[in-house]
Amino acid sequence: MELSALFAPIWRRKWHVILIAIITSLMMVLYSIFLAKPSYHSEIFFTIGYRDDQTPTEAYNYGNYYGNYASIEFARTTSAWPKDPYFVDDIYKRAGVNKDEDQSLVDKLLGNFSVSREERANLSVKVRSKSEENLKKLSSAFITVFEERLNTYNLESATKYNLVNESISFYASLLTTDEAWAFGALLGILLGIIWSYLWEARQGTLSTAQQLEETFHQNIFWQKKGSKFNASPIASLIQGSTGNILLIGNRIHWRKLWKMLSYHFSQDLVLVDASKKQHVKKYLQHANNVVVHDTVPAKRKGNYVIVCDFPEQSDLTVGQDVLTTLVVAERGRSRIHELQSLQYLIDNESQDIYTILI
Repeated sequence: MELSALFAPIWRRKWHVILIAIITSLMMVLYSIFLAKPSYHSEIFFTIGYRDDQTPTEAYNYGNYYGNYASIEFARTTSAWPKDPYFVDDIYKRAGVNKDEDQSLVDKLLGNFSVSREERANLSVKVRSKSEENLKKLSSAFITVFEERLNTYNLESATKYNLVNESISFYASLLTTDEAWAFGALLGILLGIIWSYLWEARQGTLSTAQQLEETFHQNIFWQKKGSKFNASPIASLIQGSTGNILLIGNRIHWRKLWKMLSYHFSQDLVLVDASKKQHVKKYLQHANNVVVHDTVPAKRKGNYVIVCDFPEQSDLTVGQDVLTTLVVAERGRSRIHELQSLQYLIDNESQDIYTILI
């Protein structure tokens, strides 16, 4: 798969992505101005301490080595306590706070009391609440319930763990206008990118050269790559054909094709633009050796090229007296399922087929 194909859908829908980002940013700004409410947070920091008064004879006892090591290991155990639903319910009951009313959707999904073990035996606990008063109650209740469970553990296990250097920091956060712009833009870009991929997947849009090759079971004759390209091989193929040619485009921007082929025809050429919509006259009739007709001329000298669009002019793709068929597809516009239908309509045995990707 081409690496550029991963980013091509985003580039093709870049204006949609930008529009979604702008709309999302405006919505976030309006939310921050009229609807956003402050969120209250606290961070509880403490250390698990242990003093081993009884040390084995001749054992290493420098700086309470065994007690410090026991504290570090026990901190891992206590960091899991706030995940216990009973532990959390007990905190809310002790604080006198209604759990269902105070918790946000994030708290209900992820939990309110998030604990992270810092260096060695230090623990940091983050608490959230909808009001500053409830936050102070919950923070104080957390210390109380934690110490009670710790005392119970000491009593049942004959240990001497305790909390050291307790501290509580309170702060409030509010979504500002500047933050809303930035967050809205990032969110909008992400949503726009997702939408671009989903839209093209739903439409069955052609994105890569490999998809076109697999549809027609052959290599591509010519494809546009980069900003510098030469479309003269296409003109040479058309002029070098010994019979009539059928040029079929599947939802392509015809003006792109004709611009690429401008001034490349060096021999007399008759083009039949049956639909009168492919801009042939605008871009090619300036050349003296190119003649454009709306229908196949009754009296003609030499060969001609029938230009048609698929699937709108499906009737022109069959029953034509042609020796060569050129199928032109465009990244981001042509449809894979329509190209598959076209592949079955074309007579592979009586004519040569060439595929072009622009």
